[in-house]
Amino acid sequence: MEIGIKVEAENITTHTRRHTNTCYFTMVAVDATTHQPVAIPPLVLNTELDKRRFKEAQLRRDTRLKFYQEHQRLKQEEQNK
Repeated sequence: MEIGIKVEAENITTHTRRHTNTCYFTMVAVDATTHQPVAIPPLVLNTELDKRRFKEAQLRRDTRLKFYQEHQRLKQEEQNK
């Protein structure tokens, strides 16, 4: 599960707010005994906004995996020198 977090700073004297950061926090369900990842019921996407956000999360996940794979490849290449 991916949770979006938007951080804002507020000036307490003028009550103006400004966006400072956006990030995504990934959570994984784990078995209480084995501490291994477990499947959960699929997310129900009711609105177009839900569907768009889900697609964006998939894209971020794919990007992270590609980055990790490339990083591992380069690390292996370096070790083989």
